[in-house]
Amino acid sequence: MDPMSAPATNTDHFPARCARIVENRERYGDLVDLLAPYYFKGDPLADAVVDTFAAMPPGKGSKLLNEALARGADFTEIPNLPESLRALMEQVTHKPLWVDLDKVNLGGATYMRAGFLGSMALLCYSLPYGYLSPAANKPLVFSGRLVQRAYRRLMETSRFVLEVCKPGGLEVRAPGFMICVRVRLMHAQVRRLLLKSGRWETRAWGIPINQSDLLGTNTLFSVIVLRALRKSGLRFSEEESEAVMHFWKYNGYLSGLDPEILASTESEGWRILNLIMDSREPADEDSRILARSLMDAGGEAAHLVMGFEETRWVSRALYGFSQAFIGADNARELDYPKTIWSRLLPFLKIIVACSEVLRRIVPGGNKIARRVGERMWQFAINNGLQGRPAQFGLPEKLGPKTGAGAGKPEAPDDEKQKKRGSLGFLKRKDS
Repeated sequence: MDPMSAPATNTDHFPARCARIVENRERYGDLVDLLAPYYFKGDPLADAVVDTFAAMPPGKGSKLLNEALARGADFTEIPNLPESLRALMEQVTHKPLWVDLDKVNLGGATYMRAGFLGSMALLCYSLPYGYLSPAANKPLVFSGRLVQRAYRRLMETSRFVLEVCKPGGLEVRAPGFMICVRVRLMHAQVRRLLLKSGRWETRAWGIPINQSDLLGTNTLFSVIVLRALRKSGLRFSEEESEAVMHFWKYNGYLSGLDPEILASTESEGWRILNLIMDSREPADEDSRILARSLMDAGGEAAHLVMGFEETRWVSRALYGFSQAFIGADNARELDYPKTIWSRLLPFLKIIVACSEVLRRIVPGGNKIARRVGERMWQFAINNGLQGRPAQFGLPEKLGPKTGAGAGKPEAPDDEKQKKRGSLGFLKRKDS
C-alpha cells in the first residue's frame, strides 16, 4: 500500500519509534502521514556517492571530493568524475529560484550578532532538546561517539555555524558551503556503515539519520535558536526573523533535505518540530548521558577558551539555563540536577535588553554587534580547538557501541581528558 494513501486508522507505515499517532492526527492533521515516509528516506544523492567511494582505493574518493569542491561550478571540467559525484555537485551548485542570497547573508549576520548568546542557545536549548528523542540519538550510540567526543562535537558544530554564517558562507566554494557538503557525506557514510553493520533496526527506528531527523535538527537550529535568543533579551525585526528561516532553509537544501519538507516560516517550523517531539518516546539513559556529556563539554570549553580555573559553577549555570529554556518537565526527563541558576534567566534578559537599546540607537549598532559576535565565535573556536582542525571527514568504520549497557567505554580522545575530575572537567593543575 502506498503510505501516502494509507487510511487514517493505519499505522503500518510508521516506524515503531513513533508514539501517539492517532492523537497527533487529531492535532496536526495530514502532516502526520505526510511526514511518515521520511523516516525511511535517506539522501539518495549522497548515499550514491559514498557507495561509489567505498569501491575505490582508500583516499581516492576524498581526493575527488576535494577537487570537485575546489572547482565549484567548474566541476564539469574534471575528467572521469564519477556519475554519482557529478549528480551531487550539480544539485549543490544549482541555486533554486526561491533562494535570495542577500536574505541568506542577512540570516547569517543576524545569527552572528547574538555572540555568546547564540552559542548558549545551542548548548542549553537546541542540542539538549534534540537529545530528548532516543531514536534520533541512535546513530551516535552505535557509532561510538556518544560520550568520548562530546567536546569535539561541540567545537565542530561551532565551527560549522561560524563558517556558514559568515558573509557569503553558503556560496559555492566558500568554506561554509564545503563544510555543508562534507557533513552531508559524513552523514551518508554513517548511514551506510550502520545499515551494513547488522545492528540497525530499520523497522523500529527508520533509516539512520533519516530525513525526518535531519528536518528536526534543521528546526532546532532555526526556530529553537530564535526562541532562545528572544527569551535571553535579544530583539529581531520581522525581516531578520524571516532571513534566519530563509538561511536555514537553504542550509537544509545543501545538506540534503527534501525541499518539500523544509520550513519557510517560523510557524511552519514550530508545527513540524512540535509534531516530531510529540511523536517521540520518553528520553532514555542514552539521552541523559548525552545531556551530561554536553554540559561537561561546556565546562571544558570554559576552561580551554576562557581559562577558568574552577568550572563546576559553569556546569550548574549551564544546567540551570538549559532548564529555563527546555522546561522543568523535559529537564526531569534528562535528570538535570536542581540549581538556582534556572531562575536567573529573567535577570540576564534585563541586561541584554538594555544592551539592545544601545544597539538600536547607536549609529552602525547592528554592524558593530555582528562584527563583535563573529569575533567572539572565532575566538572561542580557535582557543577551543587548541590548534587542531575541525574534522568533517568520512569515517571508515563504526566505533564500538557506547552508552547505557555498552560496558566500559573506550579511552578518551587525549591525555587531558583522562585527567578530568568527577564532573568531567579539566582542572588547571592538569593543564
